[in-house]
Amino acid sequence: MLPANATGIAKKLVRFQAVKAVRGGYGLLWLWLDIVGLPLFRNGYRVCEISKIVFVFVLTAMQAFLMYGCVNFSLAGEAPFIPQMSLVSVGFISMALWFSVNEKKKKLKTLMLQFHKLEQLGTRKFSSLTWVLNTYFVITHLFYVVCIHGYIFTLDEDTDKDYSKLLITTKDKCLVIFLRILIAYLCLLVINFMPVLATVLCGSVYFRCSQLLSGFCMDISAHLSGGRVGLIRLSQKHRSLFKLTHSVERSLSSVALMLFCSQVLNMFVGLAAFTYHIFPASALWLSAPALVIVPSTVLILTLSAARIRLRVRDIQTTLQNVRHCLVSSSQIEWESVAVVESMLGTSFPKMTACGFVELKHRLILSVFGSLFTYGLLIINMQ
Repeated sequence: MLPANATGIAKKLVRFQAVKAVRGGYGLLWLWLDIVGLPLFRNGYRVCEISKIVFVFVLTAMQAFLMYGCVNFSLAGEAPFIPQMSLVSVGFISMALWFSVNEKKKKLKTLMLQFHKLEQLGTRKFSSLTWVLNTYFVITHLFYVVCIHGYIFTLDEDTDKDYSKLLITTKDKCLVIFLRILIAYLCLLVINFMPVLATVLCGSVYFRCSQLLSGFCMDISAHLSGGRVGLIRLSQKHRSLFKLTHSVERSLSSVALMLFCSQVLNMFVGLAAFTYHIFPASALWLSAPALVIVPSTVLILTLSAARIRLRVRDIQTTLQNVRHCLVSSSQIEWESVAVVESMLGTSFPKMTACGFVELKHRLILSVFGSLFTYGLLIINMQ
């Protein structure tokens, strides 16, 4: 019999190996979460604690900066108050989003470990998301670089309506340009990239959950052919997936609501900026991600969550077919029929944004349809 300290070391080693296996297949996601102070698997590391303090300071400072610019421009009559306040609201929601994800780090880590455990119990392995996630991160940052360069080439030294020129008193042109670029990049980081990172995290969790449901659907027949033992395993795995889906909904519901609100509002602000010309030409480059990157986040969040609904429907259909086969056989196994009927009676939760909006395919048409209508309304009002 092993001593207590040896048992503890063995458990830690097994958990370390599980965490190492969980971190694989997600590309640069964990690295970016470490950079913005949201480490899921590196809690307690001094570097992560420092990055957390720095990023919280940047979030708070940029939010105060946006509020100052809103009040300054509105009182001076240089820009309408409502679009300016909408931009501040987007930044505030992004800030609240960071704190929401930070609060749910332990739950998300537990979900990832549960995904890995259930995957090990199944016959099918997860497909890696590394190439997809890394490609999306690269495209996103390349577009930010293009926007920053467009912003640089359209800078107007006499324009005082640009947020990035506020509080800059130095006369050195090179220093002024550098400070304005830095402020512009931090604005993009706060308003756009934090929601992008949260979307990729939520989308990955939704996608992994849908993969587990899909694997279970494909293994139903194999479990039933295993006799009583296979039937018990099938029922236990179905119960585990039911609890896991509930955990995913509870963990990501509030984050999905903040993401949905911030991204939809960001799209409307960007559309108003381009059609109403309420910002200078240089600032329009900083609004471009609202019409290019932001719609992609809405698509990722909605489509990945909707996959769970589709996989649950596939499971119900497969179980219905299995039930019909069992009932129509010459020798009816009532125990198997009872187990299948109990699984058919189980209602999996729907993926929602705090119960306000269900994340399904129809939501995409509603959002972009309203955005198109809003754009036509603004154009006709000019």
